[in-house]
Amino acid sequence: MANHPPQGYAGTPKTLPKSVLWTEEIWTRMGHPQSLSRQPRLPSAVARRGRGRRTKDMVEIAQERMELLILQADRAALAGRMDLADRCVDIARRVGMRYNVRFPVMYRRRFCKVCYRYLLPGSTSRTRMNRSRVVTTCLRCGHVMRRPLGDKGGTEVPPGGDRPWKRTRGNG
Repeated sequence: MANHPPQGYAGTPKTLPKSVLWTEEIWTRMGHPQSLSRQPRLPSAVARRGRGRRTKDMVEIAQERMELLILQADRAALAGRMDLADRCVDIARRVGMRYNVRFPVMYRRRFCKVCYRYLLPGSTSRTRMNRSRVVTTCLRCGHVMRRPLGDKGGTEVPPGGDRPWKRTRGNG
């Protein structure tokens, strides 16, 4: 058996060494239509878009876009276009996930953490006050979000400590 393909073999340039031609002949005999002499295609830059370090400029642009999208969701919800408001929230979330940017608290409370629906009080959410707490219920999935009522969002510690009813060993 010869170490090179037969004469008149189509699709192989004459400049390739005989070993490459031989492996190419085996490759085509096995039923693979592509030639081995072709270089594999590298992935395009678009496919690798999400990789690499995020610069400060990229993070700032992402924060601005997230803010604009939430404001547009506000306008769409007030105009009665809840589908557009939900879409704006979805895009803002994706931008935040891609650039590893968190939503500010004031924006985070505007959509449900379970179904990601834009929460418009009276339309898509129910808001009640219960024992110095604000209770918001999503009307799509039923998720209940409770947050303390206070100036700083309930992050301050009461005068008696974080759990004044709990006795420690020294209090006897």
